[in-house]
Amino acid sequence: MARSPAADLAPHDGAHASLPTDAVAVVFNGCIYNHREIRRELESLGVRFSSRHSDTETLVQGWAMWGEELLPRLDGMFAFAVFDRRRARLTLVRDRAGEKPLYFAHTTSESSACFAFASTPPAALAALANDQTPIIEPAALARWLAFGFGPDLPIAGLRELPPASLLRLDLHQTLTPSLVRWWEPAPRESSTSTPDTRAMIEHAVAHRLDADVPLGCFLSGGIDSPIVAALASRLRPDLRTFTLRMPEAAFDESPRAALIAAHLRTHHTTLDVRPDPLADLTLLIDQLLLPLGDSSILPTHWVSRAMREHATVALGGDGADELFDGYARYRAAGLLRRFGPLLACLPTLAGESAHPRSRRARWARLVHAARGWGYDDILAIFPREHYRSLLPTFSEPAHDTPIDPARRDALTSLPGDLLRKVDTASMAVALEVRSPFLAKAILESRLSGPRPDNAGSKRELRALAATLLPPELTRAPKSGFAIPLSRWFREDFGSIASTLRDLLASPATFSTLGLPIDRAAAQRLAHEHLSGLADHAQRLFMLLVLALFERQIAHFVQR
Repeated sequence: MARSPAADLAPHDGAHASLPTDAVAVVFNGCIYNHREIRRELESLGVRFSSRHSDTETLVQGWAMWGEELLPRLDGMFAFAVFDRRRARLTLVRDRAGEKPLYFAHTTSESSACFAFASTPPAALAALANDQTPIIEPAALARWLAFGFGPDLPIAGLRELPPASLLRLDLHQTLTPSLVRWWEPAPRESSTSTPDTRAMIEHAVAHRLDADVPLGCFLSGGIDSPIVAALASRLRPDLRTFTLRMPEAAFDESPRAALIAAHLRTHHTTLDVRPDPLADLTLLIDQLLLPLGDSSILPTHWVSRAMREHATVALGGDGADELFDGYARYRAAGLLRRFGPLLACLPTLAGESAHPRSRRARWARLVHAARGWGYDDILAIFPREHYRSLLPTFSEPAHDTPIDPARRDALTSLPGDLLRKVDTASMAVALEVRSPFLAKAILESRLSGPRPDNAGSKRELRALAATLLPPELTRAPKSGFAIPLSRWFREDFGSIASTLRDLLASPATFSTLGLPIDRAAAQRLAHEHLSGLADHAQRLFMLLVLALFERQIAHFVQR
């Protein structure tokens, strides 16, 4: 069972002595899935509600009753601010997994202080702009370049509240925020007891079906979202499912998704879009104002935009790979941990393969990782070899090969990359995405239970899928939510290659970021990719994102 640091936090004066609700004000983004249970508990204590089923009022009443002791009770995705008028205290809170973002900016001077918070960086940063271009933090930005995301934001004065954390700001005192974690997963246990995976997921799905607006479910050709759809369709026979038809057969899961939908008897829609990668990427980077390097933000945005015409809330399968050990790189991490020094001595079969999913390419990456940053080398967009070529005079980011890579990913890359991507792509079209795999009980069980001995296999979910779907529909290899980025660059689809080429040819590009990027090395990557000598599509995408980020930062103060 997970330890709850909130038990050690100071409650309101007089434990369980509730404040008047007019002394508490809440600004809330997200959804509390178990608010009805919390409401019943509060009503048993004599609390009277004015609304029939408002999770926002549950936050107000719960905070008035328990203060910070409310937090361990919450199961949901949320970022909220609570202002306690009696104590003149502002408290910012973020959910366990980091599904909902919360940014803040804090500046002080001899005559004044400013504290701003918001769900997006541009909104929080607006309070600090002061007609000056925001100052870039080069060390933080270098990590974003290497991995596509980072633990620290690359803009001075702007911070993100970490998942499972809260920030207190006492207005009667020094206006210096204090930051603490209100929840942490307990250390791994050696217990051999097996949790009821199906029961936990069924409970999470049931809670996330509670909506008074049109609701649907993403449906891929894998097993994560089909498990969610299968369990949801049993509770809601009229469930609508949606799949995006990709423009290239190798990346298109819609035929298999249609077969799954037919088996589940859902009301299925295959969505078609006309992708405009450059325009859509510019829009997303403009809204996020961070150099997020995950190219799957584009198809996530396209399916969200198309689905928004039919539904307001969508269920998805996010978090399953991190929590149920679904990535092949977890097997590679084990090899690096056990045989790293030996692998570092072995020759690679060739340079960078033009076919990144081939066995030859995967072997080369494993050997390079043993010589480079270990597990982080596999995770990186610019692993050590390419990073040192692009930034030969700049320090390398910290790196390691974790003993438990899935747990580390769940606490770092899941909120920093995947969930940031999903929230940005979906909220750009006002679609609310709910993730049953990130339920409180599942997080606590999967992050605190015994380490699996089958890394990369997703054994528990495959066993569950086998009880819900025919065998022929559960054996597809993992493909991810990808786009034919390699071909799009080579064919200059949507002008992405010519735009990047022009940007790399301009001496002004990257000149304001404080990073000594070797322009010749960047141009060499583009040449090797466009000529078919290697596949650098993800690296070229990251360079394009970095250039768009630089441009949007400059435009930000001109609005």
